[in-house]
Amino acid sequence: MIPYRSSSEKENCAPQSSNCVVWQGPNLECINLCKGDSISDVVYKLAVELCKIKDATDMSLVDFDCLLNDCANTNNPEETVAGIIQLIIDNVCCSVTTLTNVTNGLTSKTDNLYEEPILILPDCL
Repeated sequence: MIPYRSSSEKENCAPQSSNCVVWQGPNLECINLCKGDSISDVVYKLAVELCKIKDATDMSLVDFDCLLNDCANTNNPEETVAGIIQLIIDNVCCSVTTLTNVTNGLTSKTDNLYEEPILILPDCL
């Protein structure tokens, strides 16, 4: 096959079936691609893998309500894997800050809100 440089050259090219063009690159075990496969097979195998990735990372049906309601400053995330991970990180950080503030308020020496619990243990302990 001779590459063409412009659309006018393309018109003068003899069409070649992609079934007759052969992959001469290395074998790729992860997608069962072998040297000697037709370019049609190569494109098909890559398209199948791309569809699997697209389906596995689809965030359109994920319910974010519980994450969005925890912190007042949380915005709707971008519906990507990175957006979801960032939302989870933001909520963990918000929760840690909230818990730290509550704990500090309860254990403060100036407040009488906190009392040490009295635990009744069995005699064997």
